[in-house]
Amino acid sequence: MHEQPRWRRYLRFWGPDIAADVDDEIRFHLEMRERDFLASGLSPTAAREEAVARFGDPDKVARWLRDHDTRKLRHSRRIEAMSQLLQDVRYGLRRLWKAPGFTLAVVTVLALGIGATTAIFSVIDAALLQPLPYPEPERLVVVRDVQGQDAVVASYPEYLNWKRNTEVFSDLGAYWTISYPLTGAGEPETLQAVRMSASVPRLLGAVPRVGRAFTPGDDVRGSERVVLISERLWKRRFGGDPGVVGRAITLADQPYTVIGIIPPGRRATVPTALAQALEFDLWVPLQCDLENAPPGLHFLEVLGQLRPGLDLAQADERIASFARRLQETGESDHGIQLSSLERLVIGDSRPLFIALAGAVGMVLLIACTNVANLLLARSAVRRREIAVRAALGASRGRLVRQLLIESLLLAFFGGAAGVLVAWAGVAGLRALGPASVPRLAEAVVDARLLVFALVLSLATGLLFGLLPALRASHADLGEVLKEGARGSIGGPARDRLRGSLIVAEVALSFALLLGAGLLLRSLERLLAVDKGFDAGHVITGTLDLSPTRYPEAPQQVAFFRDLRERVKTLPGVQAVAFVNNLPLAGGTNGEIAIEGKEFPKDAQPMAEKRIATPGYFDVLRTPVLAGRAFTERDVAGAPVVVVVNKTFAERYFPGESPLGKRVAFLWDIEGMQEIVGVVADVREQALHQPAAPAIYIPLAQRPMGYGYLIVRTTGDPTSFVPTLRRAVTSLDRNLPIGEVRTLEEVVAQALAERRLAMALFGVFSVLSLALAALGLYAVISYMVVQRRQEIGIRMALGARTEQVMRLVLGQGLALITAGVIVGAVAALWLGRFLAGLVFGVGTTDPITFGGVALLLALTAIIASMIPALRATHVDPASVLRSE
Repeated sequence: MHEQPRWRRYLRFWGPDIAADVDDEIRFHLEMRERDFLASGLSPTAAREEAVARFGDPDKVARWLRDHDTRKLRHSRRIEAMSQLLQDVRYGLRRLWKAPGFTLAVVTVLALGIGATTAIFSVIDAALLQPLPYPEPERLVVVRDVQGQDAVVASYPEYLNWKRNTEVFSDLGAYWTISYPLTGAGEPETLQAVRMSASVPRLLGAVPRVGRAFTPGDDVRGSERVVLISERLWKRRFGGDPGVVGRAITLADQPYTVIGIIPPGRRATVPTALAQALEFDLWVPLQCDLENAPPGLHFLEVLGQLRPGLDLAQADERIASFARRLQETGESDHGIQLSSLERLVIGDSRPLFIALAGAVGMVLLIACTNVANLLLARSAVRRREIAVRAALGASRGRLVRQLLIESLLLAFFGGAAGVLVAWAGVAGLRALGPASVPRLAEAVVDARLLVFALVLSLATGLLFGLLPALRASHADLGEVLKEGARGSIGGPARDRLRGSLIVAEVALSFALLLGAGLLLRSLERLLAVDKGFDAGHVITGTLDLSPTRYPEAPQQVAFFRDLRERVKTLPGVQAVAFVNNLPLAGGTNGEIAIEGKEFPKDAQPMAEKRIATPGYFDVLRTPVLAGRAFTERDVAGAPVVVVVNKTFAERYFPGESPLGKRVAFLWDIEGMQEIVGVVADVREQALHQPAAPAIYIPLAQRPMGYGYLIVRTTGDPTSFVPTLRRAVTSLDRNLPIGEVRTLEEVVAQALAERRLAMALFGVFSVLSLALAALGLYAVISYMVVQRRQEIGIRMALGARTEQVMRLVLGQGLALITAGVIVGAVAALWLGRFLAGLVFGVGTTDPITFGGVALLLALTAIIASMIPALRATHVDPASVLRSE
């Protein structure tokens, strides 16, 4: 090993600036050492090689030195560029610090625009972009029964038929939701539960933290009663004791053995409840058979897993062929529909998300347009400064860079403030937003959203800072300096550009205001819809009788009769009843039969099925249109009767009275029942959907042990809740009443998503209107300053105050008019996305169009009034002296 060449040691101490000295030193020592090697007896070639190995090849050293100098030059240039950039940043910060009003205005506008956009994007990201939490969600599908044109949940026999299809499904599961009273140690309480087949936890990827999952044997009716409980219930009710696994708990007076603990998380809920992030406390095996789940009773949500390599389109073809085979063999006369799991979770909310994305995008564009206008005005004021810098040698690129850096600094500060706005907005939406908005609880401002806000801020700074920077740097120095001597700070081209930006703001504001107006009118129409019931002063709660204490139908009927009699005598009670489902909450929809009428196999008559006690229509104040309602005489052993709604009568008995006709309820009751009354339509599913045919049967003639107690009071129904609880416990101290809420809350929940859309559109439109007014005010004020000489000369020549006012107001109204025209065209396009959210009003409603145009016109007048008044106070004498 040779020692390190001496030239490298020199460079280590002195650096490459002594390259020539190093080169001479190497050559000198190389020649001396070569002579020494020759004197020692080496050949000339060997002596040369040994010398080069010791001291280095001079040619290679020279090339290295040249390359090193080039690298050093490039490095020094980079350092110089970085130094200039830091200098520009410091200068930009000083300029912004010296203009606090301008800086605060721009940062506030950007914070509102970026914050609102980021908040809404977080909601859309959670609902539409984030994958569902289940394993291989792209293979999971929802399977529905198709009856005529409607797709409904399945019956148990249909589920069994579908489960045989191994060509489409590698696995299939079914579930339905219910509640169970938990009694025993502690206060009794009603818990939300889901009954499911043994395959559902496997499809959801839900693995018990402690214990085991269900097995196929748990699914068989009559097998041991077992239950999986949530970790939340485990900690709250059982103190986190691991010994609870294997122990029995009492549900509906029946012992259920706890076999496992389900950990919290998004997999701890079934797909139908994922949108609301609901976690169930109890998971119970399905344990159905044809006796307790007969054909025609549709109550099961069916979840399927497609075979590997099979997409939804291919599965549709195969399932259609399978449905035809079932029809040919007579096993079923219905169709089968497959849909993605995402469609089930999102439901009808996709138009809402699209409309909100468009609305918040408009707000951001309005904010950016306002910022661009402010930057243009500021660059116009700074034209003389920029011209002086250019005259002193600053290149156009340097000037553009300086102005762009200021724009990016503003965008950065606006984005940072926007993140705070977004965080507050998401927290507010999660706290106040309705549970019906899919996956709203999953919306967060995380690292991805912070990157989104940062990119959005930088893009905003570049996009709307570039044009003002280019325009400010592209100026005739001599002309600018001459204009500066006269005090002029603008020109016609700049006026046109700023006017165009205001027109764009007004157009976007018009579209947003129109959307808010349409949603407001739609909500008014929904609230005015005849619901078929009066929701005021009605309190509701669920009851689920124990099959142990009330095993027989007469006992169930007797309990509800006694409870009704006891509650009816309480002070402040007007009416009390019991029903299996509340209005607007959906419920059981199934087949019926009509005596003397035949229907095609694929179009069997369907109806909403309700089981109610006498007094039900009195509680709801639903008018009886013909015949009678239920009475206390409609009991077991008496002729079985039913009541139908108006839509049922018109659809299945057109042009004739249905009274005295016979129909079959077909849900745990044999034979035909006589129609004794027709009542007004009650909206059972949703206010925006037409009323469906409905059939009501007395609870005493079709007993059941669970449902809703509903009470109409004379005062505040919420204050009646403790009295109601005492009335229930006085008859059965182990029977809790759950889901206590007013009927007005049920109605509010049905309208919650539309109220949210209207509220957000309202906030966005008010914000856009304020920004548009601010921009218009700034432009008109700038125009007054710019045309001060012209106005002074006009007044000196005899122009009256009203003429000057008309001149200024006319410019503002001209901009508003142009913006309204452009906005009307844009609103027609936006109406396509609002079509799914409006009800009872067209997206081209002339009243809404006219009202929005009038509002914008008033805004223009108000925004232009102060600059117009200022223009009338121009002193002609001072203007002429300045000229």
